[in-house]
Amino acid sequence: MLRSILLASLTLGLVACGGPSSEPTDTASDATVTPGAAFEVTGAFVRPPQNGRPNTAAYFTITSHIDSDASIVGVSTDGSETAELHTHAMSDGMMRMRQVQSVDLPAGGSMDFQPLGHHVMMFRVSDETVEGSSVTIT
Repeated sequence: MLRSILLASLTLGLVACGGPSSEPTDTASDATVTPGAAFEVTGAFVRPPQNGRPNTAAYFTITSHIDSDASIVGVSTDGSETAELHTHAMSDGMMRMRQVQSVDLPAGGSMDFQPLGHHVMMFRVSDETVEGSSVTIT
């Protein structure tokens, strides 16, 4: 039974990277980690929107420093109109992206939000969300 609800806020810098299947050339995180904090976010970055598309994704690793399971149950950002928790899963022999209502974080464990895995999907990205800028995700 999940007993905790995780609310994390982090600032992500947009970094240059290749197309959707490539790894970023650099990662940046301006997330501030308070000593003794319950959760720590590292390696955070937002992929710049590709080919004029209005959507993109954010990636990071979140680590729990508490003794009970937690769950991320929602996400919002100042970098786009809406944001959702997403994952990729095989369906009918095809890798498909789908929205999820929550992402479990085990006690004392980590969860990678990465390409072709869990990620924060950002829809209708703001005109101010450009390479070199920062966004806050809660």
